[in-house]
Parts: sequence; C-alpha cells; structure tokens
Amino acid sequence: MAKEVKPENPMLEFVNVKIPADPVLKKEPIQVGINGKTYFVPRGTECSIPKPVAEVIANSFAQQEAADDFLDSLAQD
Repeated sequence: MAKEVKPENPMLEFVNVKIPADPVLKKEPIQVGINGKTYFVPRGTECSIPKPVAEVIANSFAQQEAADDFLDSLAQD
C-alpha cells in the first residue's frame, strides 16, 4: 500500500527579516495579504514572518526597483 504524503504548509516555515524604515512612511508597517489573512510587518526592527510573506515583500521591492529604473531611463531620453 502506498504511503500518503501530506504537503507541508509553507506558512509554518518562518524567516527573519528586517525591513528598513522609509523616509516618507517612517515606521508604518508593511501590510501583506495572503489567502484572506493580513500580516503587518514592522519596519526598522528584525522580526520572524512566514516565508511566503517574506517572498511577497521581496517581490514587491523588486518590482518597485524595476519600475523606478524604467522611469529613470525614460527621464534620460
């Protein structure tokens, strides 16, 4: 008989992150929503958050940087 394999819950795997304070938003937390649950991640302090939440934040920062680079390239034309 085959052994039943249960998928691991990625929300149970935690990582430590420290998001720098924003000069405009100061220490306003970053709000992340995943599957109907909202997480508030503080700025300027190290905290432990679920890995998928950290991935959403990392993707958001990467997209913002790409958008900023694109806008800079348009301004140079």
